[in-house]
Parts: sequence; C-alpha cells; structure tokens
Amino acid sequence: MDIDEEDQEALVKCGTTKGPFTIRLVRKWSPLGYDRAVSLFQRGFYDHSHFFRTVHGFLVQFGISYTDEDDLLELADKTIRDDPQLDPPIPFEEGIVSYAGGGKDSRTSQLFIAYDAIDSFGQELWETPIGKVIQGMENVKKFYGDYGDMPPWGEGPEQWRIEEEGEEYMEENYPLMDKFKTCKVKVVYPGNRELLSVDAKDSLTDFAIPRAVGLGTEENGNYIRTVVSTKGASGASGILKLSSDSMTLIGMIGITFVIVMICFFRRKEKEAGKKN
Repeated sequence: MDIDEEDQEALVKCGTTKGPFTIRLVRKWSPLGYDRAVSLFQRGFYDHSHFFRTVHGFLVQFGISYTDEDDLLELADKTIRDDPQLDPPIPFEEGIVSYAGGGKDSRTSQLFIAYDAIDSFGQELWETPIGKVIQGMENVKKFYGDYGDMPPWGEGPEQWRIEEEGEEYMEENYPLMDKFKTCKVKVVYPGNRELLSVDAKDSLTDFAIPRAVGLGTEENGNYIRTVVSTKGASGASGILKLSSDSMTLIGMIGITFVIVMICFFRRKEKEAGKKN
C-alpha cells in the first residue's frame, strides 16, 4: 500500500490542569514545523511544562521544557527554516497553532494557540499554521491569565528566568499558571484512516481506533513500514499492521479452535463416564 508522507497528520491529545485538549497537526500546512512539533510531543518535551504566556483574547504560548535530557534540549534549541504560507494561506482563527519566533528561520520549540482571529497573526515569516485545536478549546480558554502578558506589557513570567531557574521559578512566583500533564501522539493518514501510528506506551482506549492499528512511532514522525514489532537503537518501535482479511482469517481460526476443544472435552467426559 502506497503512503504519501506529505499527507501525514497527527492527533496530539494533552492533559492539562484545566482538562484535556486535542490538536490536529497537518504536515501539508508546514512540513518542517510539523516534523519538529511531532518529534517534540512524541518525546515528552512539553510534558509538565507551563503555559507561561496566557493573554485572553490574544494567545496562549508554551514550549520551555523542564526535561533533563540533554539531547532533547539540543534538538529543541536548533532552529528550523520557515515554511512558506500556502496559497491561499490558512486563515488564523480561534484554536490555530503556530510557532512563536523572533526573526527569519527562528522557529525552535515554542508554540502558541490563537485565542481569536487576530489580524496581525500570520504576517511574520515564522507564523505559518501547523495545526488547530479540534477538541477541548473550552479548557484552553480556562487557563489562568490574570498575571497578564510578559514584561513590559504585563506582570507575567520572564522567559529567560524560566530557562535558567526552571519549574521552581514558576511554582514560587506564578503558582496559578496552568501546565501540561502529559501528551499522547497518534499519526494518521487522512486518505487511509484505518492506519494509525501509536506510541507503544500509550493506551489505545484514549482514541477511537479503526479496524487496523499500527503500534509504534519514529522520532522523526515517519510511518514505520515493518510488520514485525522491533525495538532498535534509534528508539523506534515496530508496527503490527492488520488488514480486514487478516482479521477475518484469525477469527475463523479462533472459532475452529473453540469447536475442536469443545468436542475434545465432551469425548473425555464420555470416556470418563464409561470407566465409572
């Protein structure tokens, strides 16, 4: 079966202190931005970090991690090139997700969710949408925002202090600010919805699972086309891919086995009765 990587999308379900929300990331909108975001979400970069900039009516921003994994921090600090806007561009509206940046090719790990259709969004080179919140936006709107924007526009957290002092700075000075719990990622292909890629440690009950399921993800977000589950040095898990025909065959074998076992035990019962 041919799979076009350009069609890849990801469903990212995150728990937060105000309740869960789900982001649909779309690779066609921003390939480089998508690949970086999926990789970071898959590796738990955003887990337990704060939504450090919450300005209602404007945006909520996140992406400064508390991880102690040096290679993950190194990956997150590497800049990626800007993805050009589509023609026509994806319109910014409530729930759109994009990178925050500070100049040409400046995207790293910081993302924001738009609280409204702000005219200025999408005007900068780095503000190419990568996805949209499709569930739980009502929880995102509940994030605590009374500290205001970051200085000098408000009394919110200073990013350089979060980076240097970590979670302790946030908990001591901004105890009411909301934060992530953990996130789970599922990679899907819109043209072939029965194929899913799921992190092996995740529970399959958190999302509706189509009839054929693939177990495992790669750090670069690519679909793994192996059939036997493996675990290599790169940390990529294998895939179990079941077609509908395979499922039918397995079901028939299972029924046949049950019938044979019933006949076997009935025969044993009869033989035991004769002996008695």
